[in-house]
Amino acid sequence: MHLFLKSPGLVLCKKCTKKILPHTVCPYCGMYRGRQVVDVLGQLAKKEKKAKEKVK
Repeated sequence: MHLFLKSPGLVLCKKCTKKILPHTVCPYCGMYRGRQVVDVLGQLAKKEKKAKEKVK
């Protein structure tokens, strides 16, 4: 049989040069087409704050 899975065509993020899927927001730096779309550091701080509250 000739059924097989193809590896996804990954591209490099222009800002952080990590491999990501094309036409998606970079999960590492939050950039999409040269604009800051997602505040990654802000989300990380929010997660840490929730984790501290959960421990208390």
